[in-house]
Amino acid sequence: MDPITHATLGIACAVALTSKRELRRAAALVGLSAGMLPDVDIFFRSSTDPLFSLEYHRHFTHSVIFAPVIALLAVVFVWGSYRLGGKKIEAGRLMIPALAAALGHGFCDVWTSYGTRSWWPFSDERVTLDWISVIDPVLTLPLLVGAVLAWVWGSQRTAGVALAGVAIYLSLCQVQKSRAEVALQDWLAKEGLPMPDRSTVKPSMGNIIVWRGMVVHGQTFRVVALRCGISGPVKLLAGESQSMFRSDQEAVEALGLPEGSVQARAVQRFSHFSDGWIGMHPSDTQTIGDLRYAAMPNEVLPLWGIRLNAQTPDAPVGLSYFREIKEGDLERFWGMIRGEGWP
Repeated sequence: MDPITHATLGIACAVALTSKRELRRAAALVGLSAGMLPDVDIFFRSSTDPLFSLEYHRHFTHSVIFAPVIALLAVVFVWGSYRLGGKKIEAGRLMIPALAAALGHGFCDVWTSYGTRSWWPFSDERVTLDWISVIDPVLTLPLLVGAVLAWVWGSQRTAGVALAGVAIYLSLCQVQKSRAEVALQDWLAKEGLPMPDRSTVKPSMGNIIVWRGMVVHGQTFRVVALRCGISGPVKLLAGESQSMFRSDQEAVEALGLPEGSVQARAVQRFSHFSDGWIGMHPSDTQTIGDLRYAAMPNEVLPLWGIRLNAQTPDAPVGLSYFREIKEGDLERFWGMIRGEGWP
């Protein structure tokens, strides 16, 4: 999720687990540090491999087994800062709060649909729960207020209330996801479509009202938008469809890439990153896109993809972004959240 959510969740976790009142402000700093440190991986780059940054974001720094290292680094940083200021703190008492904040960062990212290597090095699975988008102000703003007050007041109770608010909202996210899943299956039955080879729902950006439903039948990929309002039935708006690769091997063969070439391996890596949701860009037959995300929940145009060239199969792939928002998209999306334009 976004840095503010990570920082404030880290603060709330650390303060809530610090029983000694005089240590709580130091614990808040430790929680802030441990809540932010895993995202140091955003600085991992390679000048020769555009996919390196995609692969290593939410990688080992976000794994459960690496959390004690993050916690230790956070405690050492805060302990050193206090020492430089001529103050002493009981660093040992801050390890558990720091560990909670570090684990909280990883769990916070698992809530989203991007994928996190939580079980590295034992598994290469990119874990995702699809409960919430990477930015959600309804979650973040109350948490921000609670975490700041817990820090300023040194209040364990306030931190606990902030965390309880997070738990309640995540429970609502799960309810909304379940409603969207049921509505998607009902739509498939109503349309007389066979059982899909694969289907899922994901929250659209910044809210848990409008969801993106994705269905695969053979090589056909379909998207629908679903509105799970506070009251009344779930509404569904059928969207676009396009062909989709059923495997990375199918994509490699379709593009005519030699087995084992740099670009063939890049397709395999990009497919793993995209959880297998890959298809040709609608207007560029040399670009494979990540079909999980689009600017609008009922459209297929991906937000990013990799550009390949079968004539130079051992050259690095190009990483392309398609994030231009068309005129009227924001108004249309906001209208979808408000309930406008639904059948």
